Amino acid sequence: MRRLLFSTIAVTLVFLLTTASPTSSTTSCDQTFTLYGKTAGKHAMLIWDLFIGGECERWTTHVLVVGSDKPRLLKYSEDAPNWVPDLLSELPTEAFVVVPDSAGVYHFTHAAAVAAPPPDTTFPRKWDKIGGSDYADATKWYRECPVNCLDNPAFLGVEAELVYWYEGGLYKNYGIKEVAYFPESGYVFIKTNQPLVLTGMDRMDGLLIYRLIFPEGE
Repeated sequence: MRRLLFSTIAVTLVFLLTTASPTSSTTSCDQTFTLYGKTAGKHAMLIWDLFIGGECERWTTHVLVVGSDKPRLLKYSEDAPNWVPDLLSELPTEAFVVVPDSAGVYHFTHAAAVAAPPPDTTFPRKWDKIGGSDYADATKWYRECPVNCLDNPAFLGVEAELVYWYEGGLYKNYGIKEVAYFPESGYVFIKTNQPLVLTGMDRMDGLLIYRLIFPEGE
């Protein structure tokens, strides 16, 4: 009888331990940005894919039309966007370079570069105030943050105009994962790395697109 009682208690404990914490499950939603390229000329298209992995799995092709007063974003959801390489192969395009990482600084020229912004020491307290990783994500942060909600990278020796930012990314206390640069037009494609991870191991990595404005004569 005692052995049966101990066995029953053990089974009950195992059940409670495996079911008591719903936050232990993971969805592992992460973001992968793949740059296809840019068409040539002042009025042009920047084209990339966003693949969100894990249980949030979806694939979206983005086409950003630039060169007018206001950039226009078009989105196409599909699993295999094979039409993009075919389209770019039939149009004049502008080459880009992946800028080398030099101890966290990415040089466009000998005098112009970009690096991650300095950390905002007030951010953790503000993040916890809106619920922290259990009850908040980047969308809620931008909805409830009053001021200073997005930190631009630190551009050195050059001005930069923000053209596009992916709203699912959190741009506070982040790092830079990769920089692609179009030298002819000055557009910069920056993939960011956000170390803060949500419950379920969901990530908030992001994408920022800028147009560099060099001083006269450069």
